[in-house]
Amino acid sequence: MANPSGDLQLTFTAGGPPRSAVMYTSNGNFIGSYFGQPADFAVHFTVAAYSATPSTLGLYFHNGNGNEWTYGLTTPPAGSMTAYSLSTALQDYNNWQNLTLISGNVDLATWQADFSNIDRFGIYVLENSGFSGTETYGLDNLNLSVPEPEAVWLILAALASLGVTFRGKVGETVRGLIARA
Repeated sequence: MANPSGDLQLTFTAGGPPRSAVMYTSNGNFIGSYFGQPADFAVHFTVAAYSATPSTLGLYFHNGNGNEWTYGLTTPPAGSMTAYSLSTALQDYNNWQNLTLISGNVDLATWQADFSNIDRFGIYVLENSGFSGTETYGLDNLNLSVPEPEAVWLILAALASLGVTFRGKVGETVRGLIARA
């Protein structure tokens, strides 16, 4: 791994069967339960495919017990930098696939339990089979946001307040129009 141009870079050199790697983040602020959130989560990042299009690209989550899950993404074309902005509900089990299962079954219950104990996330990259050169990929601007429960309640309260306000204004306008008629 190198970081010469401001992004996190991953390089595969030719030889052997296809290999995979994860460019990821892990810190104390991330660890926790991401399954029981009341709203969707959003992930924003940029992937550069400097020399080749990756065979597979996905958003990657690793569980504290060793299970790994990925959300498949459209791969960027060789020589390009592609920005990704995903917003998805963690409860949407059908869009995820299991990469490594240390314990449990590949089912909804295991998936839910795994997302209640996430210790890192990142971008999963699989190199191309039979590629004879060097494959280099970059990751930049990685940002995961999960709304705080308090923020969700504040937004709902603001929307309810707007609804009550506009309902009163519409009623006044209708009464005024009837009085003029």
